[in-house]
Amino acid sequence: MRGDFRRVTSGLLLLTASAVLIERFSKAQDAKPKSEVPIFQGDPSWPKLPENLKIGMIMGLAVDSHDNVWIVHRPASLSAQDKEHAAPPVVEFDAAGNYVRSWGGPGEGYEWSPDRHEHGIFVDYRDNVWVGFAGLPNDNSEHQIIKFTNTGKFVMQIGHRGKGKGSNDPENLRGAADMYVDPKTDEIYVADGYGNRRVIVFDANTGAYKRHWGAYGNKPDDTAAPTDLQQFVIVHHMLLSNDGILYVIDMAHGRLQLFTPAGKFLKERTLFPDTKPRAGTASLAFSRDPQQRFLYVADLRRWVIDVLDRQTLEIVESIGRQGNQPGEFLNPHNMAADSKGNLFIADMGVQNGQAWTGRVQKLTYKGLSKP
Repeated sequence: MRGDFRRVTSGLLLLTASAVLIERFSKAQDAKPKSEVPIFQGDPSWPKLPENLKIGMIMGLAVDSHDNVWIVHRPASLSAQDKEHAAPPVVEFDAAGNYVRSWGGPGEGYEWSPDRHEHGIFVDYRDNVWVGFAGLPNDNSEHQIIKFTNTGKFVMQIGHRGKGKGSNDPENLRGAADMYVDPKTDEIYVADGYGNRRVIVFDANTGAYKRHWGAYGNKPDDTAAPTDLQQFVIVHHMLLSNDGILYVIDMAHGRLQLFTPAGKFLKERTLFPDTKPRAGTASLAFSRDPQQRFLYVADLRRWVIDVLDRQTLEIVESIGRQGNQPGEFLNPHNMAADSKGNLFIADMGVQNGQAWTGRVQKLTYKGLSKP
């Protein structure tokens, strides 16, 4: 992604400040403080990246079934000096934040983008790692996602670079932002949203096309204007809840749309569509109670994580503010929760000229506040 992000001339991947309890900084306009809300604490010790490795613009984050945390970053976004020490694009940490391994990049049998196009990562219930690619706004040549083992062995590619034919092409993607694999059906849902305007579903084992849909469950129309609310503009992230509802983020319109797994539209919630220079609704996660009572939504333009009541979709609290201390954000681009309810935030990076330095942090779940 590119945009008029606020430039910050310094930033550290590793946070050294002492842990602080995250305040409920900015009360949202429709917040209901009478409700109990989740409490989180920033962990300044997380992660522990080797000193000789550098992380660039972070474009995806996932938590696997072992509570290990995975990120995908863009090594090409680092400064010329830091590129010499760039970690491979896919990096794995254990639950304590210890560096486990890293891998990725061009290889035989698949099409890995050569320059700054990595975008989105998901680890399925079989420990397969899926990596997506989305070009910069003026380059939508990335029309593929790739499946690997967790050690980086190539398994399968869906779509082919430069072959996409638009939002109704069943074979190729165009600017896939993120992915989700349903363990009940072995189907992979793709937020095919930087060039195309849809959610598309494939068989996660064979890559066979299953179905796709646009906003409100309708057929997507690539000829529609970006301001047309009947169409998606940037489908950026989606997750399937325990009760079988697919939550889809349309980032450019600042909204959530809810669907059945078959693509039937259920309802929508517009959040902050007018955040300048554009809406920043970026990613989501569920609380880890069985009912998934809360929905967390990262807004990279307002530097906060909004906490929504999942049943009403009303914002009950917003946590965080702009900054680079624990519990503060600069560009919170991706987010995932582990089995204990902790949140992991991929801050896309801080910019110095054309170079970026990524930052990932852990917000430890501390229970619920009392109203």
